[in-house]
Amino acid sequence: MASSDRVVTLIIDECVSSSQLARFKNYAEGKGVVFQQEFKISAQHSGMPDAQIIHHLLDSDTILLTNDIPFHNKVLSKSLKSYFVDDEYVTHNALQGIKVKPDTPLTKKTKVLKSSYHQTSPEIRSVLLPTSSNDLKRLSKKCRRIRNHFDGLDNLALVAVTVSLRAFNGAQLLGVKIRVSSVVGIKALDASESYILEGCEKERAGLIALNYSLITVILLMLSSVKTEVFFDTDSITLPVINDKNEVVSERAKSDDLALFAVLIDAFKQLEFTPTHKGAFIEKLRLRLFDLMRTNSNEIKPGNMADILNTVCKS
Repeated sequence: MASSDRVVTLIIDECVSSSQLARFKNYAEGKGVVFQQEFKISAQHSGMPDAQIIHHLLDSDTILLTNDIPFHNKVLSKSLKSYFVDDEYVTHNALQGIKVKPDTPLTKKTKVLKSSYHQTSPEIRSVLLPTSSNDLKRLSKKCRRIRNHFDGLDNLALVAVTVSLRAFNGAQLLGVKIRVSSVVGIKALDASESYILEGCEKERAGLIALNYSLITVILLMLSSVKTEVFFDTDSITLPVINDKNEVVSERAKSDDLALFAVLIDAFKQLEFTPTHKGAFIEKLRLRLFDLMRTNSNEIKPGNMADILNTVCKS
């Protein structure tokens, strides 16, 4: 029997909005769900992976509140209490159709409790962030998906970026795919796939495509992980970067090159690999060709002019 001084804590996941929290509190009051205090993960352990939330924060005296279905089901599978909430629905039951991911053993490094689990972000990320709230929400979900797939960013080994382009409707259709692998044997993750229609001259297209690929990695908060960019030599030429001083001296002649110089400085370990053949580059070329034949909403309009204006003119 529980003691009279037992304190139950509501652990609020980072993905729960203020309106969803209010919805749950109304539900809890009506259903007699009792808790004495609240603990917001965003305030205490920002970016904490799901596995470490379970390890460090959850026990028999906690209730998790989340709108992440796989995480909710995972917590319930551990015989711990969890409520799922979204803008319409609250439940303490497991949700059907979502498989529970097997546990990844915590390492000595991941067992250490931190105040923040985010990788250090370069300053430029703040000016590259999308301005739309929906785009920010989608980006946040992508970052969380990567973090939770690998049970923490400490387990990441390599960010492999594949980039190609094709001329299309008087503009340039750029493709960027990102695949992330781990150091602990977790299956690699296709983390991001984007197709951008940029209205630019053919001569600029290759460098713009490279810039978009680097921007994507930075936005996903992966620039501190070893990154290798596999660029399509059929359509992209790499700027001379062997001599950093040469890049600095040349950047004044081109906003695209100026941005490239700023972006490469944001990475701890960055390599560029010219690629003509191989499964990944050929698959990306084929995908671009398929998109050109359909009216797909996967193609997003480019905003490189705005990015250049923000980064290079400031």
